[in-house]
Amino acid sequence: MRRARLLPGLLVTVAAAAAACGGSDKPAPTKGAYLKEANGVCRVANEKLTSSALKAFADGDTSAARIEKFAKDSGYPTLDRLIGDLRALTPPKGDDDRVAAIYDALQDAVDKTKADPKLLTATGESEPFQNANEKANAYGLKACGAGV
Repeated sequence: MRRARLLPGLLVTVAAAAAACGGSDKPAPTKGAYLKEANGVCRVANEKLTSSALKAFADGDTSAARIEKFAKDSGYPTLDRLIGDLRALTPPKGDDDRVAAIYDALQDAVDKTKADPKLLTATGESEPFQNANEKANAYGLKACGAGV
């Protein structure tokens, strides 16, 4: 089924960015604690996207129109919430820029696919979420860089 290829980065994926991550008076968490919390946030988003995709594509229709409708109705709202939730987390001390780069790459991918929905079916080097996934995985955000 094409669904698995269609959304690898949508989850990031996700993916998928904490420019000013957090704003609380709490001390910065350890990297391990941060990864546990952020990966948990991504797992919830991944589960929601997977469930929504299974329903949206249950009849096997993976046309460009169906993919775009899924992205608008479910994918983008879930990713927008995911990015907001991740940005609300306080990153480990000294990792602000690295974490921001991950979430910025995710936001960039979302913005690109909103502007050009055909990118939602791109694979390989053209896959818009690849950069965010790679950055997330390299940092240890495996659930965020896994895709659906």
